[in-house]
Amino acid sequence: LDGDVLHARAASFLGKASSTPFGQFGHCHGYFVEAQKLWKEAGDLVGCEDHQDVMLQVEKQRAYGTTSSNGGFNESGSTVTNEYRYTSSLDGKCFITDAETPILSTRECIFVINSAE
Repeated sequence: LDGDVLHARAASFLGKASSTPFGQFGHCHGYFVEAQKLWKEAGDLVGCEDHQDVMLQVEKQRAYGTTSSNGGFNESGSTVTNEYRYTSSLDGKCFITDAETPILSTRECIFVINSAE
């Protein structure tokens, strides 16, 4: 197996996620989750356990708790959802989520605001 090809395939989905307009398709249009699934699958394959880039992504998944105990991808354990409710301003350049589906917690918002100031 070619770990470089598997890593590039997963990374391409992450690239799609970052280039997808939030206002048009919602949060990453599912590309982020697909990238994570592909990295997880690659990390489970014999021959890829030593691939530095693949294993870095697998380690991130373990650190963030996105993999379940049975080794599958745990979408429900993630704080990421494709069901954000929001309003759009500034011609689709600014998005404000409602209180029921925040992207950032109150603590995270305060941190970002303080960092920006």
